Amino acid sequence: MKLMILLPMLLPLVSQLDMPSSFATVTLRTANQTQSQIRFQAEIITYNDHRLVARLPGGNLKTYAPHDVLSVDIEKNKSHLEADLVFEKGDWAEAERLYLRALEHELNPKRLWIREELRAQLIKICLTRGDISKSTELFRSLYRLDNQTRFFHVIPLAWDPMAVPMNSGPLATRWMNNRQSAVTRLIGVSYLIQTPGEKSATHLLEHDLTKDADPRIRSLARAQLWRNKITTASLQETRAYHTQVRHIPRSLRAGPYYLLGKTYFHLRKPQESAMAMLWIPLVYNTHPELASAAEVHAARSLRTIGQHSESVILLQEVLNRFQTTRASREARKLLDNWQSVSTDLQR
Repeated sequence: MKLMILLPMLLPLVSQLDMPSSFATVTLRTANQTQSQIRFQAEIITYNDHRLVARLPGGNLKTYAPHDVLSVDIEKNKSHLEADLVFEKGDWAEAERLYLRALEHELNPKRLWIREELRAQLIKICLTRGDISKSTELFRSLYRLDNQTRFFHVIPLAWDPMAVPMNSGPLATRWMNNRQSAVTRLIGVSYLIQTPGEKSATHLLEHDLTKDADPRIRSLARAQLWRNKITTASLQETRAYHTQVRHIPRSLRAGPYYLLGKTYFHLRKPQESAMAMLWIPLVYNTHPELASAAEVHAARSLRTIGQHSESVILLQEVLNRFQTTRASREARKLLDNWQSVSTDLQR
């Protein structure tokens, strides 16, 4: 009888026994000449784009700069582990189901930064599907939880008008007119460049978003403005823009590099174009549509300077790595066409 009375009080304590620990293994870069890195156990209090705050076993709080953090390894719940495996295999529907379950099971209030990671994975899945509405709502939720999130790079911006879904204008306009959230406005204007709503979008970029308090929003807003200069920029202006791109945080350079590659191609600089485009699938592949489109562009550029075998290899990689993207269909058509041309020349 006494056990039955105590059971309601004991259940929360018992459930916590199954929760993954809030302690993690942290690996830091050091300036020590004899030891390039250090590894230690600590409880993670805050981990975002601004700082890592950890409570050491003795109870002291220590703050570290994100660029010194090499890795933070922590125990994941079962659904999280399963979701990661399925995600790598490209089974988006199953991965989404498992990440949502992992969110439900991630109950430890000291592991909120892990919940951010799970939301970021869900955004990547939406980006892969081309679902800009759901990916935007998820990202807005992520940004509200922590505006210094280390997953800002999954922001669902448009960088190419060909990737903008049909009939997205009204939704993008509503986002652009959201006076409460600069990040929502930035997403909105990115889908209105080179559309009938371009004038309002460009005005907002020039007079509002390029002056935002968040340096990441400022950088991406300036990059979005470059979309209007792809076909008109001089080589000197393009070199200057290239320098600007190198000063953008590394995790946010994919879209700007894509625009740079298109500009170099228009200037008949195919080698520079290919180098800019290949940076994206090699270093940054959070957005499969953008990464695969960049690789196809790089293949086209290399083919114009006689690097036929290299261009074929790139297209084959698109088919292997990005099977569900729009660019993979383009890659298949290009391969078939090039093979047809090669066959005709051999006759």
